[in-house]
Amino acid sequence: MATTAKFRKIQQIESAAVTEAYEAGASVTTSFSQIRFTNTVNTPLVIDIYHNDGTNNLLLDTVGLPAGSGQKRVIYDLERSVFAAGDKLEIVPSGATAFNMFIYGSETSA
Repeated sequence: MATTAKFRKIQQIESAAVTEAYEAGASVTTSFSQIRFTNTVNTPLVIDIYHNDGTNNLLLDTVGLPAGSGQKRVIYDLERSVFAAGDKLEIVPSGATAFNMFIYGSETSA
């Protein structure tokens, strides 16, 4: 069983739509070490983070970003979240705005 530390994703999000931030691949389990959000506009923002296992879409956390370009929040409490093959991490902002998302984690192959 090999564990690979990987940078997962950097993305700029500019809509209120559900964004699939990550999907665990076949024959791996994934754990996240850090998720970082940076507000790039001067309006406050609330972001919901969901774990979708294909059957259930469960709220993991809600993150508030204050107004002011460059305001950031780092989330470490997902460190113990383990995603099996096909599980998705989904991001839903409170409104159409712009923010950056950085996801770091590792994958363990079966």
